[in-house]
Order: sequence, then structure tokens, then C-alpha cells
Amino acid sequence: MGAEQMIQQTWNPRYLAYCKAHGNTPEEQMSADADAFPGGKMCGFILWMGERHNEAMTRLSIPRNKGWTAQECFNLWLCRAGNQDTYTAFLFKRAEEMRA
Repeated sequence: MGAEQMIQQTWNPRYLAYCKAHGNTPEEQMSADADAFPGGKMCGFILWMGERHNEAMTRLSIPRNKGWTAQECFNLWLCRAGNQDTYTAFLFKRAEEMRA
């Protein structure tokens, strides 16, 4: 297996959800984002993930600890067993809803 094939098979699941929300393959989304964000083709993904992060804090009832930032609370929640899968499923569900 060549390096290019390995890269194609190891897309980040969060990036795949972003692509799905836009109705594109990862390669198509990279091209579209390179055109839309010439100064940084990952900008669209970063913005999209920030929006999903904010939604997840509410929709997944992620607890907020006094004195902690939302990001710190999210990171703690994400590290607990099973929450990576829960968050990935949330992203794909939102991607499907956005395409509907």
C-alpha cells in the first residue's frame, strides 16, 4: 500500500463528518476549502468544528465545572470512556441533519 492510499484511508472521523455535512468527499472538500479559504484551507473545518463543539456542550449535556472554561470541561468529558464514540456519532448525525 502506497503512502497516498494510507492517507486516504486514515481521514479523521471529525473531518469526514464535516465533508458529509457539505456533501463532498474529503478530496472535494479540500479543494473547495482551498478556494474558499486561500490563506488556510482548514479554516472552514475549524469554524465548523467550533460550531459543533458549542452545540455538543448543550445537546450532550456536558457538565460545566465552576472555574473551568467550556473547552476544559469538554476535554475532560471527551476523555471519559465511550465519549469519543458519542461525540463522533453526534457529528455524523448533525452532518446528516444539515444535508436534509
